[in-house]
Amino acid sequence: MKILLIIVVVYYGIKFLAKLFAPYLQKYAVNKMQEKFNQQYQNGANTEEKREPEGKTTVVNKPKNNKGINTDKSGEYVDFEEVE
Repeated sequence: MKILLIIVVVYYGIKFLAKLFAPYLQKYAVNKMQEKFNQQYQNGANTEEKREPEGKTTVVNKPKNNKGINTDKSGEYVDFEEVE
């Protein structure tokens, strides 16, 4: 009986504290997301100014990574025969 009472008290204590601190935690999370958005927006505005003029084409080749890994993702074809 004592354990059940402790569990109920802890449950309602956590519930009360969650209601008490939830607005502050939400405000903190919203402010962090807003800062992140503003930072990304400012970085996007800066990179837009650095773009090449319209009509100019730039090709950037990625280096090939040949380590003997099969890049064919379709797998091996197996021809099944129907058995009667």
